Amino acid sequence: MQKEISGRKVITVDPVGRTEGHLGITLSIENNKVAEAHAFSPVYRGFEKIMIGRDPREAQDLPTRICGVCPMVHSVCGSKNLEKLFGVPYNENARLMRNIAHATTMVGDHVLHFYHLASLDFVKGPDKPPFIPRYGNDFRIPQKENDEIVGHYIQALEIRRIAEEAAALFAGKLPHAITFVPGGVTETPTKEKVAAWKERFVRLRSFVNDVWLKDVEAVAKYYP
Repeated sequence: MQKEISGRKVITVDPVGRTEGHLGITLSIENNKVAEAHAFSPVYRGFEKIMIGRDPREAQDLPTRICGVCPMVHSVCGSKNLEKLFGVPYNENARLMRNIAHATTMVGDHVLHFYHLASLDFVKGPDKPPFIPRYGNDFRIPQKENDEIVGHYIQALEIRRIAEEAAALFAGKLPHAITFVPGGVTETPTKEKVAAWKERFVRLRSFVNDVWLKDVEAVAKYYP
């Protein structure tokens, strides 16, 4: 939807495709540049109702099962809220393990979003699932670059798996973490687990720097 407000062109996309279906975006354009940008969630989902009447100690376990894409943040927030509620401190190892697991899933989620949730609006894959059905024909990327990104779509499935494995070393399992509790983390950070995480993260970093960034820049170039 597009309209004029106070001399600005206002463009609203609601809902945004290829997300969970509850996101809207509003852009205010002035002198052919984005002056303001707002994201909003117009749909009441009511997940917080799950916790009413339950033991508060379940706050780090139940909300993390809301979503398989972003479970870690719910577990981290649940644990932090319980620490404030009970007045329980957590140590430096717990902070590091939570942050490492959370950051690792964020890397995997960025890869997931670009390739598996968003790229098919810009990239034309083969005439077979999961690349069909298509919902538009505005494909601007030259064939060579297009085919490279399609190949990376498949490669990104493996990268996503590696990210989940890496985070699970400290989160217990993925997609739904089980080791974050008030006061710390129940997983022991052995040197073997740290080495296993580092090995996987090196592969994630290589993919992000050598593949993902270039593909994002290619899409941005042809869809400014």
